[in-house]
Amino acid sequence: MTRGDRVRLGRRVSAAVCGWNVVALACAFVGEEHLRDAGRADLAGSATAILVLGLAIVIALVVGGAVVRRRPEHPVGWIFLALSAFIALVGPVEAYVLNGAVARPGSLPGAAALAGLADILFLPWLALVALALHLTPTGRPLSRRWGRVAQVTAGAGVVGFVGGIFRRGPFDPPLDQTTNPIGVPFLGPVVGVVVLIVGLGLIAAGISVVVRFRRAEGLERRQLQWMYLAAVPLPLFVPAAFVAAYTDQSTPLLLATAGFIVLVPAAAGLAITQYHLYEVDRILSRTLTYALLTAVVAITYVSVVTMAGRALARFDESSSLATVLATLGAVSVFSPARRVIQDALDRRFNRRRFEAVRVVQRRLAEPTSSRSIEDVLREALGDPSVRVSYWVEERGQWVLADGRASNPSADAVEVRRGEAPVARIDVDRTRTDRELVEAAAGAAIPELDNARLRAAISLQ
Repeated sequence: MTRGDRVRLGRRVSAAVCGWNVVALACAFVGEEHLRDAGRADLAGSATAILVLGLAIVIALVVGGAVVRRRPEHPVGWIFLALSAFIALVGPVEAYVLNGAVARPGSLPGAAALAGLADILFLPWLALVALALHLTPTGRPLSRRWGRVAQVTAGAGVVGFVGGIFRRGPFDPPLDQTTNPIGVPFLGPVVGVVVLIVGLGLIAAGISVVVRFRRAEGLERRQLQWMYLAAVPLPLFVPAAFVAAYTDQSTPLLLATAGFIVLVPAAAGLAITQYHLYEVDRILSRTLTYALLTAVVAITYVSVVTMAGRALARFDESSSLATVLATLGAVSVFSPARRVIQDALDRRFNRRRFEAVRVVQRRLAEPTSSRSIEDVLREALGDPSVRVSYWVEERGQWVLADGRASNPSADAVEVRRGEAPVARIDVDRTRTDRELVEAAAGAAIPELDNARLRAAISLQ
């Protein structure tokens, strides 16, 4: 599989996980509504649980999606995507089991048989976070010995997860009265031992980050600073989670669990933004832009539908009119919101792109400047090798600014206005990213078009 194939696969998997998360959260919401309808609101998730798990899902999805798009060969991106999917799975599974085995016993097929799955869903979280810690930032364990520790933790996680699904019980409240009809009696103690091994493996993974940090120098040490801060408390969080689970203390259990399912992906995201960990800060900016843009458009649509529906309630076609107005409102805010959000995030996450676009925009704001657009692009991109070729439609050829014939390279960045080619920009690909060139060129299109006209006159 080529790198391009892996990138496309990463994009498809990221989109699939995002879609799965939305569906899972919707199913969990419907399931909790059914619990309330059955008079068992006490079984519904608390606001704290929803906040913590929702935050963990979003952070793992954003960081994982960013990594697999930029560095599809790096395993940590795939690990975070899997973590996001497994965290999202807990909502619909628990809602189904609680509805069919506790609130309305026997009302849903197979609800009791899923009790083991609902009870063991936390185990992949521990194993995946441990693997992410072992493989950050190089994609390889610290040493062969640490690699064996990672393998044992992952293997124990798989064995414990499969064994937990077929565990007969007893389960933690409120499933303590539920018996898994497909359960195997002797698996309970085995699963308990395996869960303990995974917990110890997670603590060992945190220790590996501390050891790696102390041995690292230069850029790698700076990259690991945030991961180091997230790993240090793991020897406290993991035992606290086990004790809280054993004593049936839901809030301490949730907060202790958040100590690693939220902090580790968040630390990776902070390392990306601060020290270019995994080299995906640009992709993270783009991912966050569309996530926030989706939220803005959705909020606009819902708000307009609600307000217009109330205002037009006396008309027969109020619902259709409200939908039309909401659609127009969402469309109208899309473009300006995208610019505002992208600029704000680029300023924070993708500083080089932001500065490059700013340099070009300052040039366009000074029409009396004697500097050529080619010189401006060289400054903006930090690349003295930049060469711009212009397309002269009448002659059907590429020329330089002074009218001399040019032969742009096959991988030059082409700038178009509508359907018509304007220019092609050659850069040193070893020092200048293609998307950075596209961003700067996009801001320079008016001036590039003017330069194209002047080049055509020079050719004549």
